[in-house]
Order: sequence, then structure tokens, then C-alpha cells
Amino acid sequence: MLLLLLVASVAFISARVLAVQLICPRYTEVCHLQDWNVASDGYAILDQLNDTTGLLSLNQLLTPILDGPILRRLARFSNLTVYRSDLETLHLTTDCTLQSISLHRTELSSMIFEANAHLYALDIALAPLAAVPSTLAKLENLKQLIISVTHIAELDLTVFYPLKELLYLEFTQNQLASLVGAPPGEHVASNVKKILIRLNPLTTVDLNLFAPFGELEFLDLTSNRIKSLSGSLRAHRLKHITLVSNALRKLDLCPWDVLGSVEWLELSFNRLQQIPACLQKLPNVTELLFDHNRITHLPLESFADLAQLRELHLTFNQIATISFGAPLSERLRRLELFHNCLCNFPMPSNLSTLLVDGVHAHGAASFSTKPI
Repeated sequence: MLLLLLVASVAFISARVLAVQLICPRYTEVCHLQDWNVASDGYAILDQLNDTTGLLSLNQLLTPILDGPILRRLARFSNLTVYRSDLETLHLTTDCTLQSISLHRTELSSMIFEANAHLYALDIALAPLAAVPSTLAKLENLKQLIISVTHIAELDLTVFYPLKELLYLEFTQNQLASLVGAPPGEHVASNVKKILIRLNPLTTVDLNLFAPFGELEFLDLTSNRIKSLSGSLRAHRLKHITLVSNALRKLDLCPWDVLGSVEWLELSFNRLQQIPACLQKLPNVTELLFDHNRITHLPLESFADLAQLRELHLTFNQIATISFGAPLSERLRRLELFHNCLCNFPMPSNLSTLLVDGVHAHGAASFSTKPI
């Protein structure tokens, strides 16, 4: 009996020794720490790391809380990744010097942030997190925030207004059903340049909510379930707007401010039945993508004020008629119309490329296609 107990004890000790694995490939600045249980293993294993390690990857971290006592021991690192962990709470303390934190496939449901001037990037993915805490505003130098595949159902944009260094904001494949923000007329300012809100169950969006983001250059609302847009876009530095893969039947730009910086407008894979109204609100747009919709009539006069337009994509619609109320832009070099219902459409002389039902025409005077 004594011999059996001794063998079992040795086996248990061996298993515990092998449980924690430290892998630091030569000539890299990345180290991987596997199955680290802080409570039982302590911090001695961190002493084996050299000062050249920039990224520490904790695979299957066996602790529910990432807080001050642990974070202080990680002061030598600039970047931390936690992957596949039972981690439930992130408590970022003031003295934490990490510059970036990525938490993927965890049980994270709570985040607490103290005033911190070091963290510039935070990436949360695949976690039961249900809300963005207001204490996020204490991360005074945060530049990038990515949150994806969580339980967040409502996004309060006012949380991000105090973050003067924030440039990139992404919420992908969460459960967002609504966006809220500052009351109309409230004066706030933000330096965010890119906002991506994609693959969420959003059905309506008030564009007025983006007014505080005066430096916004890229707005991506791809692959939601948006049926309607209200309000006005007022981001005068905006260059790229994409609303691809939604459920829009109509888009009216008339309430929008004149947005002279916009170069791209993407509305592919929606349910549009007509060309959006008031395209002249985008006087310098160079590319319009309206393919894969349900547009039946093409009024060329809708594009009369778009002097910089170079590409117009209208493939896979139901266009059967075209009205020639105004000439197309002299800069237009590509017009895609294949997979429509067109017949005997004369090609404008200034076009170098025209696609209709899969046929390329280069400088031809006219051509005909069969209706599909």
C-alpha cells in the first residue's frame, strides 16, 4: 500500500512539473506560456524569460482574474495575448505598462479600467462580454479597440468620446441591435478615423450618431441587417462609406451634408429598387457600387453633378430602361451593366470599358445584348 501511494505521488508531481510549458523560439521576441496556474505555479517561471521578449502569449491561462498582482509581474513585456482561458475579469491597473492586450476565447464578462497612460490597443474576441464599461474612458492613450463575437447588444458611442487618441474602432459579429449616442446638438469631438460595425443584427441606424466623429474617414456598416437609415451624415473628412450586404430598399442622401471628401460609396448586395436620391451630396465621388440590387431603371441624370466619377457598378440588377437626361462624366471610364435586362444600349464615346452581360466593349460605338 505504501509503495502504491509513493508511485501515485511521483506520478502526480511529474504531471504538475509537465503542466506548465514555456516555449521561446530562438531569434524571436515571442514566448508562449502554456497551462499556467498562477495560484499554484507562482511567478518563478517568468524569471526564465530574457529581456528581449516583447510578446508573451498565455495559452490556456488557468486563472479567473487578470489584475494588478499579475500585471505588475508582466512589466517587462510590451504585448500580451491570452488564448483559450477561463479568465472572467480584466482589471487593468494604473501601473500596468503593457501596450497591447488581446484576449481571445475566454470567459471574460467583466472589465475594470483604472487611469492608464500605457495601453494603446485592446482586442477582445469570443467572450460572453455583455457591455463596454464606462471606465474605458480612463485609457487616455488608447488608439485601437476591437471587440468581436461577444454578447454586446447595445453600443453606447458616448463611451468613446473622451478618448482623444482613439483612431480605430471595430465591433464585428457581436449581437448589436441598437446604437446610442449624444443628444442632438451636444458638442463633442472625437479623433476616430475608422469605424467598423459589421456582422451584427442592426436593422436601423441613426446617422446623426456619427456627427461627433468629425475626423472620421472610413465608415463600414457591412453585413448587418439594416433596412433603413435616418438622420444626416456630417463627417466632412469621410472618404469611404460601405453599406454592403444589408437589407436597404431605399437610400435618400438629401438630408446629408455635402460631403466633398467622399470618394467611394458601396451599396452592393442590398435590395435597392432605385438609384439613391441626391447623389450630388457627394460631388467628388470616384466610385459607386450598386451591383446586386433590384434596380429597374437607370436615370443618367442622377449622376450629372458627379464630375469625378470614374467607375459605376450596376451588375446583377433588373435594369430594363435607361433615361439620358444628362451626359455621364467625362472622367467615367468603367460602367458595368452585365446581368441586367438591357437591349441595344448605345455606348457613350468617352468610355474605354463597358461590361454588359459579361461582354467587354472597348471604345465601341454600340452593342446589343439579350435580356436575361
